[in-house]
Amino acid sequence: ILTGGITFYQSEIHISNAVIGEHNTEDALNIIRTSFSFDTVEFLNASSDAFDGDFTMGEITNCSFHGIAGDALDFSGSDVAVRESHFVNIGDKAISVGENSRLHLSNLEIQDANIGIASKDLSEVIVESSTIDQANFAALAAYIKKPQYGPASLLADQVEILNTTTAAICQTASQVILNGELISCQDIDVDAMYEQGILGN
Repeated sequence: ILTGGITFYQSEIHISNAVIGEHNTEDALNIIRTSFSFDTVEFLNASSDAFDGDFTMGEITNCSFHGIAGDALDFSGSDVAVRESHFVNIGDKAISVGENSRLHLSNLEIQDANIGIASKDLSEVIVESSTIDQANFAALAAYIKKPQYGPASLLADQVEILNTTTAAICQTASQVILNGELISCQDIDVDAMYEQGILGN
């Protein structure tokens, strides 16, 4: 079956100067086990996630995401760079990183998301020179969703957090460093937070 409104499976993809929107599928765009690049792509008005990358390698440059009910970017088992991109009105996470992924994020603007950036399940995220404004639950998060993986890490440098009550949450054994400060971790019932819809689906 197709896993997204648009699906690429083991097929290299390069998209530039395009608009992907008005989707009512689980993922507007899903790519699986392939390399990709997006340059100047606008994702808008998706009823769930905008882009889901599973076991991918690639880069996203100068892209925009707005009116996304789920995650704007959702990665599993991937190695990706995201640069000079904008995220506005995101119902769940602007960037969700899981299942032993590696992401390097730079020069991003995130506004009005439930969570700005989440690193999960043995993933490592580096974010630099970015702004997170109006994160409804937390700007940054690191935790375990799938116990078969393990704790996650998130290193944020020169990241400005505005109009947000909770800058970061860190589950015990995971790690968040925000502008040189190690965020104290705590025991978190992640399953309960998913059941309550706090951490999405």
